[in-house]
Amino acid sequence: MALLLMACQEQYPQGKRLYEHHCSSCHMNDGTGLGALLPPLKNSDFLAENLYRVPCIIRNGLFETITVNGIQYSEIMIGFPDLNPIEISNIMHYITSVFLEDKKRTYKIQQIEKMLEECDF
Repeated sequence: MALLLMACQEQYPQGKRLYEHHCSSCHMNDGTGLGALLPPLKNSDFLAENLYRVPCIIRNGLFETITVNGIQYSEIMIGFPDLNPIEISNIMHYITSVFLEDKKRTYKIQQIEKMLEECDF
């Protein structure tokens, strides 16, 4: 598992750097979250089922109560409106590859832009 994590981090260095700067203070470097306060990304059913929403969540934040792996979380997540679609794509590649262990999924910039255009919150 440690070798897998290292390989993914080396494969997506920009995503790793952006994740560490913007996301890790809440979701932790290893994606395990902060107990019952802040949700995990690692092996998260919410993340896996809502990948189409993640660009909007990264940019605009999240203000609703969500259930992750059977636990409810209601803490507000701030957004990062200054991140551009390329940076959001880098984060998406990193978290998908590292925390969902899905190395086959890719995101084209056009897909991220379309997801951002369709934000419903």
